[in-house]
Amino acid sequence: MKLKHFVWMAFALIVISSCKYDDDELWNRVNDHEARITALETWQKQANETIAGLQELINTMDYITAVTTLTEEGDTIGYRIDFKQSESITLYNGADAGISLTQGEDGNWYWTQNGELLLDSEGNPIRANGEDGASAPTPILKLGKDLPDDAVLTGADEGKKPENSIVYLSVDNGKTWTRVTGPKGDTGATGPQGPTGPQGPQGPAGSNGGSAQGITVEVKATYAEFTLADGSKFRVPLYQAFKIGTDEGNDTYTINQNPSTLSFTFPEDMQNVTAIIAEVIGETGEGATDVVTRADGESDVKVEVINAEDGFANAQLQITYSDAVVSGTVYMIRATLVYADGSTLITARAFEFNQPMKVGDFLYSDGSYSTTLIEGKTPVGIIFYLGEERIGQAEKDALAAKGISKPTGLAMALSDATVPGNINYNTNDNTSNFGKEFKSDYALLWSVGSDPKVNEGKLNLVTPGEFKGETELADCFVEDFSVCMNDISGLANSQLIWSGKGAYGDVVNYPAFNAAKRYAEKNNSEIEDKTTGWFFPSVGQWIEILKNLGNVSFENNFTYNKYIEYFKMNTSPEESIYKSINQYLEKIPSAKELYIDQEKCKYHTSSEGDNYRGSQIKIDDSYRNGLSISFGDKDSYDLNGDEAYRVRCILAF
Repeated sequence: MKLKHFVWMAFALIVISSCKYDDDELWNRVNDHEARITALETWQKQANETIAGLQELINTMDYITAVTTLTEEGDTIGYRIDFKQSESITLYNGADAGISLTQGEDGNWYWTQNGELLLDSEGNPIRANGEDGASAPTPILKLGKDLPDDAVLTGADEGKKPENSIVYLSVDNGKTWTRVTGPKGDTGATGPQGPTGPQGPQGPAGSNGGSAQGITVEVKATYAEFTLADGSKFRVPLYQAFKIGTDEGNDTYTINQNPSTLSFTFPEDMQNVTAIIAEVIGETGEGATDVVTRADGESDVKVEVINAEDGFANAQLQITYSDAVVSGTVYMIRATLVYADGSTLITARAFEFNQPMKVGDFLYSDGSYSTTLIEGKTPVGIIFYLGEERIGQAEKDALAAKGISKPTGLAMALSDATVPGNINYNTNDNTSNFGKEFKSDYALLWSVGSDPKVNEGKLNLVTPGEFKGETELADCFVEDFSVCMNDISGLANSQLIWSGKGAYGDVVNYPAFNAAKRYAEKNNSEIEDKTTGWFFPSVGQWIEILKNLGNVSFENNFTYNKYIEYFKMNTSPEESIYKSINQYLEKIPSAKELYIDQEKCKYHTSSEGDNYRGSQIKIDDSYRNGLSISFGDKDSYDLNGDEAYRVRCILAF
């Protein structure tokens, strides 16, 4: 294979068989057999540590925190390298040059021995850096005494048993072993590189029994530079206190505001920094988009380095994101300091994005929310109010009973409540059609008392009872509009009528309430543990729908007509009120928009208008060009056509 360059690393290793090796000096110093074995064991341990350390350096994604020089009798014998997260390594120098590395044109590192590529059993070069996430094999040196008798030896030793004082090399995680040295420099086999050639004349021994002069390490501003015996160099970055944020640790950071601005934790010395680069990496960790001191591109998440005018010391990171980012999505953001000498210091952090909840967001059955519809989730409502002030006490109590101490807001149902086979209370003739099915499942009376015939005694109630007036219901039959504004507990109204405590007894005598009750019974199961469940909204709660979804301003511009008993407000919004509300509903295929008949939109509230009639909301963009809140408007009991009012439930969460 073609190689870009060879990097010879002088570590404590023995020369393979193709080179001459004279260890007379070693054996002259170590005559005793046990001392000789002990020395070889020490050498073997240091050699293996150095090989493993070399592999760690070329594979590490970690940062060096300290470099300690190891000395013996005043001489440098190696270095201890400490990392931020990984275990420390030790490199020993001053020994023979044997096993080393070379970098190929493909950018990968390969093991060599005496300058020749080490090959596996199939003749392929052996990589030192991992491939596809797998760990590359590390060459291992062992004395024969540490190998089992049935160890597989190669080359000239094939079929033989290991010799105790011979050093063997494995490049396949211990499957096979090749002799690398013998007493007095005898030549061993080359193993996977092929048979050994004839032995040449013995050469002189170098210093310390080898030819290597060792490695040196120089600590720079942002990296440690390793210089090898032949002058080759490589760098490993130093750890410095650089990160996004000023909090403890580097855990996933939650973004709840858009935009969000974070300060950096910078190294102490920023004088030589020439640029700060920020980039966003998607959920997959791929497809990074560089953003250099400015927002760039049309990605959903953007980063911008701001306040970087004064030597970067006060620089901050501003993060913005679009509505398309789903709450809970995690992105990686990486920042890089660029120094004058071209070196860089990089930090990265995971960020979890939460969209701030907004009026108009979709509320899902699992309690989550989003601005854009999320495929695979079940939307149940449209959020129309956020806060606590306009949430009634009954709603707060219901949430507290489920462990929700702080209410978040209110949401409107996606469709109207209906009562199949609705009862017809037709008042346009003198004959009651009481009990017969009406053609619309939507057109509803507030109560049977809404039909004058009930009070005239011409109709029999489903549950007979003497009318007493709904004294416990909020009463909006007053000339002070603030009373209507402050009626904010539709749940309290609903609970009263649902429990049969209304003047007309059984809830079936309150068709509008009964429709809300049926809607709740059908739809509560998917959201009941996270919300109050569905209920019939009051006048004040309908006002919040009109204010926040319909863009209606309620600033003292209502007038009260005591003759026809309704408050009326002329409005001139940019678009019709009900169209403003429906724009949210129309985004959901399963939702039903507010019902509009002849440009009129009419809905019941759970608030009482007078002794037997409810308060209604009427939006009329054609005739009145505005909004009216009426009390027992005749249309509420005249069910001819689709003139009657409807019910749209809400919930608190």
